[in-house]
Amino acid sequence: MLTKTVTASDSALPSFLGNGAQSSLASHCNTVSLLTNTNGGFTTAAAMTDPNIALNEQFCLARTYAIAKSEDMIAKVQGFTPDQITAQCQGFAPAMQPFVTALGLKTQPEVVQDVASFILTTGMSPAQLKGTAQICMGVGYRTDDMDVALGSALMMFAMGDHVYGEVMDHHLAQGFGTSKRVDSARA
Repeated sequence: MLTKTVTASDSALPSFLGNGAQSSLASHCNTVSLLTNTNGGFTTAAAMTDPNIALNEQFCLARTYAIAKSEDMIAKVQGFTPDQITAQCQGFAPAMQPFVTALGLKTQPEVVQDVASFILTTGMSPAQLKGTAQICMGVGYRTDDMDVALGSALMMFAMGDHVYGEVMDHHLAQGFGTSKRVDSARA
């Protein structure tokens, strides 16, 4: 009679802790929303005791706005269903992933220069690329896919929409989608 010795590597037991998985931005923003509501509303400059709370509120508001803007734009796209657009945006992640990773390793100007060079190879018009990036940023936030969301923000920043630099700084400060780099976020 043959028996098999079961080893830890054969185990089908799930492992939930210590696997290096990144926190969910959606879950983080749900917690921030709960705290904001519990505290009676958004933090004001006059009442601020913890700037991190105010920054988290602003980050989550920017995320919410990006999702709403994306959904509005998706509703106007003809010839594609929302699910098809989501699938197309998920295909955006592999192209942008090296730049997203580099954001935690290089300076922001270096990464932006690399993204700007990449943009020139896409063959897309600036308007088409910007619209695609706006749609995909919201899709990335809605689906909790930080490569898509942050890659889209990087693309828009590299095309001159510098307000998205703040979005990248929030990601760097909190470590969502990139290495946590408070020093780079401050720059």
